[in-house]
Amino acid sequence: MILLLISVVVGLAAGLLSGGSLARLQHVRLRGESWLVLLLLLQLVLPAATARIGMSATLALGIWLLAMAGLVILALRNVSAPGMVLVALGVALNLMVIGLNAGMPVSERAVKIVARSDTVEVPHDLVHRPMTGETLLPWLADVIPVPGPKGLRAVVSVGDLLLVTGVGLLLFAATREGGDSRALADAGSAS
Repeated sequence: MILLLISVVVGLAAGLLSGGSLARLQHVRLRGESWLVLLLLLQLVLPAATARIGMSATLALGIWLLAMAGLVILALRNVSAPGMVLVALGVALNLMVIGLNAGMPVSERAVKIVARSDTVEVPHDLVHRPMTGETLLPWLADVIPVPGPKGLRAVVSVGDLLLVTGVGLLLFAATREGGDSRALADAGSAS
């Protein structure tokens, strides 16, 4: 999540520093915007709400995976917008590895590097699992340590990196003056 926020800030800052404007964001229209917001909210709320509402973890993970599939479809519907191919590919790779492993496998080694400690616990929740010898497609799992100050550290996947790069490119193009932002607005207006 923190990496996504950083990509938003970097994309907007790069756009502004190259002559763009935040005012241009109001002209950007993506196909399925309401669905995008709904699916993103579901992705954020469902893991925390599952136990509180008494939903089985299997059902909750299934719903969560369907929401991810919906995000891939929405990204593909907006493929003419800058960065959306990367967003679609990143979410699709994460969807594949999470679906095959009933959760995103997380590397203990990468968690230890990021935490700078040998005594850490690998997350095990609705969407995360410790990586094991049986993990399918381990190279697509959360295996990339992203060091930094406390609160900004993370362990991410290749899919995460593609996703955040795509979001950064989208926001960069959306703030820029000239043809890029007009093309972005045109990409979503044909819904």
